[in-house]
Amino acid sequence: MTRFHNAQSLIGLYQLRTDLARATRSLLRTPGFSLAVVLTLALGIGANSAMFTVVNAVLFRPLPYPESHRIVSLSRTDEGRDQEVVDDRTFRALAAGGVPSFESVAAWSEQDVTVMTSDGPVMTHANAVTPGYFGVYGFRPVRGRVFTGDEEDRPVVVLSEQMWRTVFASDPAILGRTVVIDNKASTIVGIMPAVATSARREQLWIPLVVGSPVPNAMTFWSVSARLRPGATIDAARVEFATLERRVHDPSRRAAKHGPPETTVVMTLRDRLFGDSRRALLLLFSTVGVLLLVACANLANLSLARAARREREFALRLVLGASSARIVWYVLLECLLLAAAGAGLGLLLASASVGYLVSISPGSVANAENVRVDAVVLAFTFAIAVATSVLFGLVPALRAASGDANLTLATGTSRAAGSRREQLMRRTLIVAQLATALVVMTGAAIVTKTLARVAAIDTGFDSENLIAIRPSLGSARYTPATSQTFYTDLMTRLRDDPGARSVALVDALPLGGVRARMTEVDTSGKRTTLELVSADQDYFATIGARFVAGRGFTASDVRGAPLVVVVNETLARERFGGQSPLGRTIRADGNRLIVGVVHDIRHHGLEAPVSPVIYRPIAQERYTPFETILVRTVGRAPGIADRARAMVREMDAGQVAPSISAVEEVVSHQIAPRRFAVVLLGIFAALAAALALVGLYGVLSYLVAERTREIGIRVALGADSWRVLRSVLGSGLALTALGLLIGAGAAAFTVRFLQSAVYDMSVYDPWMFAAAAALLALVALVASYLPARRAAAIDPVTALRTD
Repeated sequence: MTRFHNAQSLIGLYQLRTDLARATRSLLRTPGFSLAVVLTLALGIGANSAMFTVVNAVLFRPLPYPESHRIVSLSRTDEGRDQEVVDDRTFRALAAGGVPSFESVAAWSEQDVTVMTSDGPVMTHANAVTPGYFGVYGFRPVRGRVFTGDEEDRPVVVLSEQMWRTVFASDPAILGRTVVIDNKASTIVGIMPAVATSARREQLWIPLVVGSPVPNAMTFWSVSARLRPGATIDAARVEFATLERRVHDPSRRAAKHGPPETTVVMTLRDRLFGDSRRALLLLFSTVGVLLLVACANLANLSLARAARREREFALRLVLGASSARIVWYVLLECLLLAAAGAGLGLLLASASVGYLVSISPGSVANAENVRVDAVVLAFTFAIAVATSVLFGLVPALRAASGDANLTLATGTSRAAGSRREQLMRRTLIVAQLATALVVMTGAAIVTKTLARVAAIDTGFDSENLIAIRPSLGSARYTPATSQTFYTDLMTRLRDDPGARSVALVDALPLGGVRARMTEVDTSGKRTTLELVSADQDYFATIGARFVAGRGFTASDVRGAPLVVVVNETLARERFGGQSPLGRTIRADGNRLIVGVVHDIRHHGLEAPVSPVIYRPIAQERYTPFETILVRTVGRAPGIADRARAMVREMDAGQVAPSISAVEEVVSHQIAPRRFAVVLLGIFAALAAALALVGLYGVLSYLVAERTREIGIRVALGADSWRVLRSVLGSGLALTALGLLIGAGAAAFTVRFLQSAVYDMSVYDPWMFAAAAALLALVALVASYLPARRAAAIDPVTALRTD
């Protein structure tokens, strides 16, 4: 019995090898068809594999933490916006076990620190954490230990494995050594594994003291927690909300107007990837639709090829081949083509992944880990098999059906079957055109949104503007000495020939603000005001425009009357149509409003503008963490290097300052939309190209089928124009039907883009019309070429055609 099964296996393998060889020879005899199929599949499968590589790395790949599904992020909303932080009083209640569903909780705050090494000072990324942090994320040190509960105010540090190996040369006696961090000696107590740096790229961890240095004030921290085994996130949400209400005064909350404050408990994955999830899934769905368009195109080609091979299949059936055998053989050819297309597509995907990562916005977290791995290979194999079945099944069933004796006797195709196939081919083309219109409409809407966002008035001129941020260690520089440092550096910069003007501010435009205050008027209405401190040259340096009044002057110093400049939004909301000049506003004391400046965007291009109060730095008690803005003369090459040299001259132990072009900040704001526009534009172009090729192929096949008919018509007196109009009319009729169906489908699908557009409706008739007109033009070109060929048919040659 075993020998019989072995013999059957050998026969099966021999038969498979024979079938593969025969199928390969058959495909090589039609190189044009085979090349068209392989290239089409390579584009479709390659685009899907490339997008899946990104989606898999960002959304599907497990997070590098033990039982990461139990890690949650805690925060609160204020006026409807997620603040992504928790205040110190709430955290202390959490740490005391205020939420039973939490096994452990931790607060943390990212920062850049200066580390003294044998090669001099270097700036590195640190995370100040409470002792529970390592338990929340499930990290265990590879050497030493983590922080204990009584080390919050002790100078200890835990290094990353990468920093231990690169900076300290894998010193086995590293534990207990001292390293100087921000001019403060800290003892190394542990080394964390490389996986601990995969999310935020920390190089070291230092203890975090939770509390506010200012009496009656609150500080805010990023907070994470680990759920207890069996606990649900819904239960944690209820318990956290109850705790938050208990910690804070309910009467203060009741007095608020507008959206109430609420608590937020979300999974760590949602916190890390929530912003990019919808956009990536939308792009992945779009490229999946593109593959379906490619399959429809290939099904048309395969049907045409199957029609030409009807006599071959009929002869095989007469000679004893079963219908199942014919179906298998045709599907095997499709599998070979799909394998070749998948291989080439995988090469295209591997080459394009680097480009996708390079244009991906910073909001696409984990993009640095995007790579083609075993999961991507399995996905590519799966879609290769699926596509081969999708575009090969109908031609395979067609080849195995019908009356073989009649086909061999008459030498002609089955008329009824031919009509059915013509209807199927036309249906597929209509579907292709409709789908292409949907993709092109989506691309047009997203492109218009990008143009609208890029045209938003930022309130300042970012061209030739650079931001310089020195990193002054708090242990070495006091507020007074840091102010002296900034004054000296700015004097040097003003003397630089590449600098046109220099200013000091504590909040870079589009980079957020550092200070806020809350006002509650007599009616109980609560207003959040944002505070920005700047020097007298700030508004002129950034190119801000004044609506009324003036900016700061040299006389606005400490001891002089307190003054402020307000933005248009504050002036409108607080004073309505009346002039605010000469009125007072409370901002760390009663201050006189001396100017109204055009709204400067501080929270991104698309975020609503908040009321802002600008205070002169010269009147502030202390001015930490300032940014120096330099308006350069043209591009001023070399000024960044000269600024770094100035810092080294002033303090040899100081790390190089962070220097960036403000134009890059603006560019970063539109990066997510640019990413979507580039990809959707590519997909729309591919969809239009596939529709063009498909329409051209179908009309060419119809012309070839009607060669004798056209020849007879010409012989009977039909002129070339009538023939041209007949074929062109067929193509335009299919196009009109495809555009009509596509417009309806687009009207239904683009509503899912509403949340992704800015200040416009997705139902923009001009966008629909533009996409339809472009696709109609493409279809006209595709229809004209076969029509011209038909008009040029020689009737004598056509009548001799079998």
